[in-house]
Amino acid sequence: MKVPILKGQKVILRMAKIADVKEYIRILDDEKVSRFLNYHYKTKNRKNESEKWVKEVLFDPGQALWTITVGNKIIGNTTLRFVNNCRKANLGIVIGGEEYWGKGYGTETICLVINYLFKKLKFNRLDLLVHCDNKRGIKLYNKIGFKKEGKMRQSALSRDGKKFVDQYVMSILREEWLKKK
Repeated sequence: MKVPILKGQKVILRMAKIADVKEYIRILDDEKVSRFLNYHYKTKNRKNESEKWVKEVLFDPGQALWTITVGNKIIGNTTLRFVNNCRKANLGIVIGGEEYWGKGYGTETICLVINYLFKKLKFNRLDLLVHCDNKRGIKLYNKIGFKKEGKMRQSALSRDGKKFVDQYVMSILREEWLKKK
């Protein structure tokens, strides 16, 4: 899906390109970054699989993929998966490199995406899954206004694919966001 450029004070979100895959892989190769992702990442064909995934998302009208940039540096990506008949979407976000953590890039990225989803597209709900032991992520989502709805037991694999992990379902509603803003 073609997405607009979303500009904040710290980050710019632009439509992803196949050329971004090299940076995505660099980011995801850091175990501290990828340990909370919802898929098994250790594969020999990461470049091919990542390129295939980016192409699929870019041409899928039910998904949006932005590359997160600070200056000219790619620091991650964020996705929306739309469930149009319910006017809801699912959020995914990766910000790579500890040097980019705790500086407000994730907060601003998610707020830009939420504004686009609720104000421009007029959707009603945004939800996400977060590993129960991802304390930084949970703190961020709570700060933004997401509410914890429940726990999905053993719903994802660990990064190494050796164990199942629990995840929380968290969401924010349009009315909650608009009231907060």
